[in-house]
Parts: sequence; structure tokens; C-alpha cells
Amino acid sequence: MANTKKLGLALGSGAFKGLFHVGLIRSLVKNHIPIDYISGTSAGAIVGAHYALFQDLDRLENFVTNHKYEKLMALLAPSFRSGLVKSDKMYAFWKSVFGQATFNDLKIPFNAVATDLLSGQPEVIKVGYLAKAVQASMSIPTLLEPTIMNGRPLVDGFLSNPVPDDVAKKMGADVVLSVNLDNYERHDDFDPGKMSMLQVSLRSFEIMRHSIAKHSIQNTDLLIEPPGLYEYESWQEYFVGKKVESLIKMGEDTMDVNLPTLLKLLNVSNER
Repeated sequence: MANTKKLGLALGSGAFKGLFHVGLIRSLVKNHIPIDYISGTSAGAIVGAHYALFQDLDRLENFVTNHKYEKLMALLAPSFRSGLVKSDKMYAFWKSVFGQATFNDLKIPFNAVATDLLSGQPEVIKVGYLAKAVQASMSIPTLLEPTIMNGRPLVDGFLSNPVPDDVAKKMGADVVLSVNLDNYERHDDFDPGKMSMLQVSLRSFEIMRHSIAKHSIQNTDLLIEPPGLYEYESWQEYFVGKKVESLIKMGEDTMDVNLPTLLKLLNVSNER
């Protein structure tokens, strides 16, 4: 297939839920839909950077589904300064993944999005080492120490631009396909009759993320908002659970269903 328009992916934040992005890319690859640009925030930056650098779906799936021990060890480096986990231990892990690769080494143009703690504004990262960019984009406040880049403390991009569709558009995309993993208008697990302080806090945080994401999709041509992802909120499910493959499959199946709409937007002609 040949696109007559350029496709940009805006891969949203979402922690463990970011495995959905892998399935979505799997669908695009198997249907021979070229990806021209990728922008990513937090989990979206991890998946986006990996695929943009290696353009190897098998390698990406192996990375996200395996190496759990190494990922857990990177989190077990306690700090009691500006975050619970030391930034240097986490950075060493990302260097083991991306090596010394920079944005100049990418096979697909990619931008990562973080949040500048001083200005409160999104920080679009498009130069330098990929490992550093990914770490900045997914530095969850209070959990991970801020990542210092050019003298500025950067934290997770979900605070300012959780679905970076505007970034994909500015990169040159004619059609922006966005994935919002924070679609929490409903939460079937929340029981008003059994509310604890923790449950109220978590549900409030989910609503806040949903509200921010709704303001972050103004440049989207096709929006994917998978429902029911609250069951994938716990990192325990990632490290010891059995839902990794099901989440990737959900991403693939969802994109398969939306493929006719995407093809129409791209003005795709079949040349096979």
C-alpha cells in the first residue's frame, strides 16, 4: 500500500497500559501502513523511541514483555531527595536499551515530550541521547527524580501533554492517529459504598488525567480511546501477572477495527 498523506502517531502516557501501543503498531505493520512520524509521552515515548530507532517489531515486543528483572532492579535504587528512585540507576537501564543512540540515528522521526518543572510547560525533546529523552519523558513525579537537561528539571510529560498530537502535527504529519490511554469517564470497579481514602485518591487522580488528556487531542484526526483499561492500572499485573499479551492483543484488535477509517483519511491506494 502507498499513502498519499503522511501518518503521524501520537502515543499517549499510561504506564503499564502503554503496551497497548505495541499492538497498535503491530496492526499497522501487518497491514503495510507506513509510519512517517512518532511523538510520545511517558509510556508512549518508551514504545515510540524503541520502534523509531530499531524499526523491529519482534525486538520491541521482546523488550516490553521480557527483561522484567532488569526493569525491577532499576526501580530498586531508593532516594529520598526529589524522588523515591535515583535517576542515575534508571538512566543506566535506559542506556542498556538504547546505548549511545541519538535522535540522528532514528529510522523514523521521533519526538519525546516531558514537562518542565520550572515553567510548567511541555518540553519537546528532539535532540541528544534517546536514553536521556525517554527517562525525562517518563520521570513520574515523587517516584523518580527529575531528569536534568540543559539545566532544567524535567518530569513526566503526562502533566502537561499526555497525548502529544500537536507535536506529531508540527513534525509534518498530514494525518495524526492518537492513542489516549486515560479514558476514565467510567470506572466499573469503583464502588461508592466501599470507599477508602486510597480509592478516592486513585479515582481522583484518574479523573485528573482524563481531563488533561481531553485538552491534549485538539490536533487529532483519528482518536483511539480504549475503554476498560482500569484493570491494567497495577504494575503488579506487569511484573507477576499474565495480562501483558492480552493488552498487546487488545491494541492490535482495536487498530484492526479502525483500519478502514485510517485508510480513508490517508487516501490509501492499493498497489499490491
